[in-house]
Amino acid sequence: MHDHLESVVIEVLGPFGNRIVCVEAYLTDTNGASKAVPTNVCCTLEAQMVGSEPVVAQHHASTANQAIHGALRKLGRVIAREFKQQNHRCAFPPRIYAGFVKDQQSDIAPL
Repeated sequence: MHDHLESVVIEVLGPFGNRIVCVEAYLTDTNGASKAVPTNVCCTLEAQMVGSEPVVAQHHASTANQAIHGALRKLGRVIAREFKQQNHRCAFPPRIYAGFVKDQQSDIAPL
C-alpha cells in the first residue's frame, strides 16, 4: 500500500515540483466494525507547501484505492488553485499613480 500511495502521489503532484515540502496521508475505516455502509474508507492528504500554510483534502470511498485517488484529485485542484493565487499576487507590479507607486504597506511611496 505504501509503495502504491507514494507512486500515485508523485505522479499526480509531480508537476508542482519542489514547491511541495512533504505530503502526509491518513487512511481510516470510518465505520469501524459496522460494514453496513459502503463508503467506509477515508483518505486524508495534507501537503506542506513552501512559504504557505498546509492544505488538506479528504475523500470517502468504499475502497482504500478509490479513497486515495479521490483525495489526490481534490488535493491537486487545491494546490493548483493555491499556486495560481500566489502567482497572481506576485505576477503583477504595484499600481502606478502619476509618478507614485501605491504600496501595500504605506499609502504612497515616491518612485
